[in-house]
Amino acid sequence: YRDMNAAVEMINQIEWTRKQLEEFKKMLSAEKAEKVLFDSRDELEKQALAVEDRLIQRTLADNDQKSFRGPLQLYMQLVWLDAEAGSGRADVSGGADFAPTAAEMEVHSLLEQRLDGARADFSALYDTTIPAFNESMRAKGLIQLVPVKELQDEVPELKEIPDDEE
Repeated sequence: YRDMNAAVEMINQIEWTRKQLEEFKKMLSAEKAEKVLFDSRDELEKQALAVEDRLIQRTLADNDQKSFRGPLQLYMQLVWLDAEAGSGRADVSGGADFAPTAAEMEVHSLLEQRLDGARADFSALYDTTIPAFNESMRAKGLIQLVPVKELQDEVPELKEIPDDEE
């Protein structure tokens, strides 16, 4: 699960960033901003999609997971490997009673290498590219993108309300 969780966290972070970029585009349109700002935003979205495309395949229609545009990408490959070598998922019976085969171990190693490559691209995006974008937007007095992990650190813990206070 560790590899799948890492892929999911990166996908979620990128989706959050892309949502902010959508809203940023609307703001730029409302402000009738100069073309160079749209170009910067579009380039960043293109770079974010390039990383995301390594992790998960796009669909033809929103919310339709049966309309894939291409081959399964890293996340789904990890899901299927886990289903085959683990306790099984969906229509795959799994192999929880048996150790993974040599072929499954080899595929896992290959997928881990791909995940490491995606992590490197993801890190470059969030450690270098987005901070540079944010700095250029700050210099123009515009909003900056906020990474999900920063928000998660600030979310207060939910407390239960005793029955007598409801």
